[in-house]
Amino acid sequence: MKKNLALVVMLGMAMSFNSFASDEVASLNATLKQLFTAMVKDNKTAIQVNFSSLDVNAAGVKSVGGTINYLKYGSKNMLGFAGDISYSNPQDGTSPVTSIKLMGAADILKIAGPDAFKDVDAEMKDLVDSMSKQDVIEAFKDAIDVSAAVENKQYDAKGNLLAADLNISMKIHMDKIPAGTDISEIPIESATLTANVSPMGASVSLNIVSNLKYSAFQQDNDGLKEWLESLLKQDPKSIQLIGMAMGFLDMYASKLVDAPAVEVDLPSDDVGTVSPTAPEAQPQE
Repeated sequence: MKKNLALVVMLGMAMSFNSFASDEVASLNATLKQLFTAMVKDNKTAIQVNFSSLDVNAAGVKSVGGTINYLKYGSKNMLGFAGDISYSNPQDGTSPVTSIKLMGAADILKIAGPDAFKDVDAEMKDLVDSMSKQDVIEAFKDAIDVSAAVENKQYDAKGNLLAADLNISMKIHMDKIPAGTDISEIPIESATLTANVSPMGASVSLNIVSNLKYSAFQQDNDGLKEWLESLLKQDPKSIQLIGMAMGFLDMYASKLVDAPAVEVDLPSDDVGTVSPTAPEAQPQE
């Protein structure tokens, strides 16, 4: 009987804890909604960030899950994306992984010009060359690999590129780090980005493998755990960081959707009539 009573008490405590945690996440999402409602000054923008789960223990952050939705109507274009963001740390010595999956919509030909899809192979080569010349890349010398490729290209009857898969990857070989480089200052081990791009939008998947020896993972330093705990407590500075990030996004998006339209003699140039009122962004299922 005593064992059964103890079990009931333990189950009750666990259920109470989970309920409290859910209330914290719900309260945090409500605070973020208020933040973005105050940020948006027009009826042509919708921003929504929701945390779906937060698992934080004494050892650190085990997992985070959330969704992001953004929609912006401008005088010349429309830009929108929705997706999932997740972070997982098994806490068994294996490296944590951050995953971001987004679906975006925009008339890319209006933003980048009519030649944006003419020679994506050359553009990707230029991208890799440019990345390779960055000071941070050159400092690692042979310890870092950067590659990019364009695959599965699809063309219409006139030879216009309709869609293509882009693959970009970067990997740091920790055993080849130049002497004098502090591994605790390197936040990631590798990153891969895959995207399917068409003139009217893109789907993007980004995976980042963290370096467990990075300073933010050390016990004596503040990292993701401390920031998330401050978020749950609705610390104004932590909330402000999210607001600033979305504010920068909105600033650049405004420039894109209000930039002068590029004259493109293609059927996709006709995007139709857009209602001046942007619908409220909906969370991903």
